[in-house]
Amino acid sequence: MLRHVLLVSLVVSLPLSVARAADDSRPELVSTTGGNNSWSSVEEMQKAAEAGNPEAGYQLGEMYLNGVQVPVDVAKAVALLERAADAGHANAAFRLGKLNADGEVIPKNLPQAFVRYQAAANAGVAEAQFNLGAMYSSGRGVKRDYVEGLAWLIVATKNGADPAGEKQLRDHLTKAKRTAIIADAEKRALVLSKAGGDGKAAAGSGEKSAGSSPSAPTGVPAVTKPDGKVKLDAPPAPGRIQIAPPAPGGLSIPVISPPAPKATPPPAPDAPPAQTK
Repeated sequence: MLRHVLLVSLVVSLPLSVARAADDSRPELVSTTGGNNSWSSVEEMQKAAEAGNPEAGYQLGEMYLNGVQVPVDVAKAVALLERAADAGHANAAFRLGKLNADGEVIPKNLPQAFVRYQAAANAGVAEAQFNLGAMYSSGRGVKRDYVEGLAWLIVATKNGADPAGEKQLRDHLTKAKRTAIIADAEKRALVLSKAGGDGKAAAGSGEKSAGSSPSAPTGVPAVTKPDGKVKLDAPPAPGRIQIAPPAPGGLSIPVISPPAPKATPPPAPDAPPAQTK
């Protein structure tokens, strides 16, 4: 039987910055990765969010979560992020997955974290793909599935996540003489990539990814890749979320030990011959 060590949450956050003009005029809230969204004030962003703009809702949710230009309001932040995620914003889905997995700002809810990570992973967010693979591998928030877990780690590595997680799980499966799992996971990773897990899902398709696992919870919202993130400080934030290696105590891939050999009891000694009277 494979043995494992349970994972805990990965410390990955979405970067925020504040863009200020040289003359200290009011900051302009804009997308940094080519989107057309821009707002000259928090009030304008609020109106856009209320009108159903997912990017505005995501950015405003981050601001309320971190207290940037607005007071910290966790309930309002979560409501905004949920609305954006349900409308197909991948970064909002990832953030909700992180919040539910950590249990520091809102109560921990691993099944809900899994649902949100899966939505973001299907949209191509490498960090969500890594976290999803680790959750499958350890059986937290979802039924344990080593094939699905390694497959998502393979896809995550392809999309820029730290390859150490994939390597660690491969090594332990090899030592446990479970190479058939590795072969199946590699085939599954190809299916996931073709289904959009490599970040090439069609925007606004509204279709559930063909690569979603049959053992995964249902009700995952359709997600599209977001245009970008808010620019809220002087150097612009990078176009992609950057993943950091898991910190001590952070998300880890389960350690798998080889199955113990079956003990074969020694044969019973021959019974002594019956004594005759």
